[in-house]
Amino acid sequence: FDLQQAERVLESETKNVQTADEALEMAKGNFAAGLGTQLDVLQAASDVTRTRTTRLSAIYLHNVALARLAHACASSAEALDFGSDIKNVKNKNGSAARASDVAKPPEKLSQR
Repeated sequence: FDLQQAERVLESETKNVQTADEALEMAKGNFAAGLGTQLDVLQAASDVTRTRTTRLSAIYLHNVALARLAHACASSAEALDFGSDIKNVKNKNGSAARASDVAKPPEKLSQR
């Protein structure tokens, strides 16, 4: 895995998480309107968890690629200043996001 490929995978997985989050909100809305089932909501929630887990793997692979590049350059990863996009990710409260923020399951599965 090289750094550019890892960045592309991470970007793709981030979009997948956003899509899964949107699908979950749609499933909740459909369920609340009587147009969907609780199974639809649970499947969408499962997809959110799966995509977040996959994104965490992509973050790990990105960090491995960054460390390998730093090692090859006989430098530190911080000195290369790659990955600043990941370090500067903010959560909903505006503070720095942690892995637990990214991987946590949805707060509520239904409106009931």
